[in-house]
Amino acid sequence: MRRTACTIPHCPTRKTKRSSASATIRTGTVTTTNWHGHNYVLEVAVEGPIDERTGYVIDLGRLKSIVQHEVIDPVDHRNLNVDVEFMRGVNPTAENIVVACWRVLERHVAPGRLRRLRLWETENNYVEYEGA
Repeated sequence: MRRTACTIPHCPTRKTKRSSASATIRTGTVTTTNWHGHNYVLEVAVEGPIDERTGYVIDLGRLKSIVQHEVIDPVDHRNLNVDVEFMRGVNPTAENIVVACWRVLERHVAPGRLRRLRLWETENNYVEYEGA
């Protein structure tokens, strides 16, 4: 797990979490019938004013807990097509997964706000999302 310290106002705070999940990807009218899995890595960047009392945009322990509870626990070693409520009816491409993660996390990081999510599907393949 990587940590980034904030020392200037509006500096993004980043937290990285790992997870494993499987899915069937729908492409056009064809659906592959073989389940396959990935070991995803999710990087979460949060920005906002630094709390004068704590010195944080958001406490990293709190951010870790939010990401763990809201995203990692529901998806870890689960079938994204079947087992994950926030992925129901969603084609589980990396692009759609990161958007779904954003929707789940955004309300939990106030008074900060999500700046960027980066979802690594492999060590060479990732997608980034910065909100709509």
